[in-house]
Amino acid sequence: MNIFEQFVIPPSSHTLPLMDIFLILSLLLFLPFIGMLIGGTTMSMILSGISGNTGDDNYNRFSRDILNKLSVNKNVGLGLGLIPAFSITFVYAQYLYQAPAIAISIMFIGCVIYIFAFLLTYRFHRTFETGLILDSYKLYIEPGKNLPADVIEYKKKNAAITKQSGRLGLFLLYVASFLFVGGASIATNPMRWAEVTNVIVLLIEFEVWINYLYFLSFSAAITCSAILFFFFKWQGGIKDMTIDYKMLVLKVAGFTGFFSVVLLLFFVFIKFLITTEMALSTSVFVYTTLAMISILIVCSLLYAVLKNHEVRFASAIFFFMILIFLFTSLKDQALLGNALSDHLAPIIAEQDKLIESKTQPIAQDESAIDGSQIYQTKCSACHKGDVKLVGPPYMETIPKYNGDIKKLAGFIYNPVKVNPEYPAMPSQGLSVAESEAVAKYLMDTYGGGAGGEEKESDKQGTDNKEPESK
Repeated sequence: MNIFEQFVIPPSSHTLPLMDIFLILSLLLFLPFIGMLIGGTTMSMILSGISGNTGDDNYNRFSRDILNKLSVNKNVGLGLGLIPAFSITFVYAQYLYQAPAIAISIMFIGCVIYIFAFLLTYRFHRTFETGLILDSYKLYIEPGKNLPADVIEYKKKNAAITKQSGRLGLFLLYVASFLFVGGASIATNPMRWAEVTNVIVLLIEFEVWINYLYFLSFSAAITCSAILFFFFKWQGGIKDMTIDYKMLVLKVAGFTGFFSVVLLLFFVFIKFLITTEMALSTSVFVYTTLAMISILIVCSLLYAVLKNHEVRFASAIFFFMILIFLFTSLKDQALLGNALSDHLAPIIAEQDKLIESKTQPIAQDESAIDGSQIYQTKCSACHKGDVKLVGPPYMETIPKYNGDIKKLAGFIYNPVKVNPEYPAMPSQGLSVAESEAVAKYLMDTYGGGAGGEEKESDKQGTDNKEPESK
C-alpha cells in the first residue's frame, strides 16, 4: 500500500536521526510557505471582490499589496513548495516501510494536485497584475473618453481568466492540503491503518478534520502576521500609506489574525486531548506547553494592535508565529516517533543486522590457515632458503628478526624496500592472519630455532642429486 516502498531504503538506527532532521527542515520550508500561499490568495480574492462590490479602491490596493508582498516566483515556489512536499512524503514512506496503510498514497496524490494548484495560482497572480496595468490606462485617457474597444475586450477576457484560475487554483490548494494533512494524520495513528482504506473513509475521520482545521487556522494566522510584518516593518514597510489604508490593513489583519490565533490555541489543545496514549511522552508535553505559551503571547500582541493600532509589535508577532510553528512541528515529530516505535523496532533491528553483516570483516579461523601452503603459492617463486633468486635468501633475512613473528608478519602484510640490492617486494594481498601464518612458518623453518633447519621442500635442489661416482 506504500507506493514508494520499492524506492526507499528501510530505516536503520543510523539513518533514523537523519530522517528526523530532514523532515523537520522540510516542514520548516513547506508549511509556512503553503500556509501563506493559501491565506494570501484567499484574502486577496476576498478583498478584490469587496472592492468590486463597494468601489472602494483601498480594498483593491490591499488585495494587490498582499500578492506583491507574500507571493513569490515559480522558482522559489518550486524550492519552498513542491520539493519539500515530495521530500516530506518520501521521509514518511521510510517511516511507514512495510506498513499496511494508504497514508503515503494519499500524500503523494496531494503532492500531484499541488503541482496543478501552484500553476493555476501563479496564473491568477500574473493575470491579476495584468488587470491592474490595464486599469492604469484610464489615467492616460482624456476625461469623457473610453478605452479602445480592443483594450476593453482584452480586459474582459483577462478578468475572466483571473477569476477562473484563482478559484480553481485555490480550490485545488485546499484539496491538496486536506489530502496531505490527512495522510500525515493517518500515518501517526497505527490503530486506524486497517480502517482507513480509501479517501471516502478519510473524509469522515474526526482526527483528520481537527488537524486540517488546525492547518487552516495556522495558515490564516501566519498570513496575517506576515502582512503586519511586511507592510510595516520589512525594509521600512510600505511608504505611501494613507491613514484610511493603514487603518484598513490593521483592522483586517489584526482582527483576522487574532481570531485565527484563538482558533489555533483551541485546536492545539484538542489535538493534545485526542492523542493516543502510546504517542505521548515528556517531549510532547514540553513542546505543546511551549507552543501554547507562544500562542498566548501572540494573542496579547494582536490585541494591542487592535486596541491601540500599534505596529511596533509586528516583528514580534511574526517571530512568535514562527516559534509556534517550530514547537508544534517538533511536537508532531515526537508524536510520530512515539506512535511508530513498535512498527519501526523490528525493521530497524533487521536493517542494523544486515548492515553489520555487510560491514563486519569475515572472521578467519587462524588454526585452519596453512602458512606453508601460502608460502608455496605466494613466496616460493622469488625466495629460497639459501639460494638468491629475485629476493634475498631466507637464511640471510629471517634470522635478523630474532624470533619476532609479529614484526616479520608486519613486513609481509605491508612490505617496504630494505635492501637496495633487491627490488621492492610487492604487496601480496594477504590478511593479517595469513601474514602471521606465513611468518610463523618462515620463522620455524629459517629462524634458527627448533625447526630452524631448511625443510625438504626447499632442499630438493640438493637432495635429489645423484651421488658423484668415485
